[in-house]
Amino acid sequence: MHGSGAATECTPVETRQAAEMRQKWGEITEDVSRGKKRVVVERYGRPVAVLVSVEELARLDRLEQDLAEPFRKLRDTRAALSDFLPEELNRAAETVERMRQELERLQRLAM
Repeated sequence: MHGSGAATECTPVETRQAAEMRQKWGEITEDVSRGKKRVVVERYGRPVAVLVSVEELARLDRLEQDLAEPFRKLRDTRAALSDFLPEELNRAAETVERMRQELERLQRLAM
């Protein structure tokens, strides 16, 4: 992993306070840029930003683009068939929609 700089599902996520980020910016950004970790930045105990490598951001962008059309089709199909779908399928569609919203939230945090 050291050489590629690409983050994977196994990339550790650390939480740092904004004040600490200011003090250790160089060290932290170096680790992030090498794909060693992702960092959630908190201010007063509340997450305000996420620091990821350029490669990780590109991967998230590709993922979002790849999933945009299937999610749109799923929403359209669900809306068209909402009166006819069994309750289990409605719950599954709602779960997928929540996952899409979470992906969008993570994408915004990564920017």
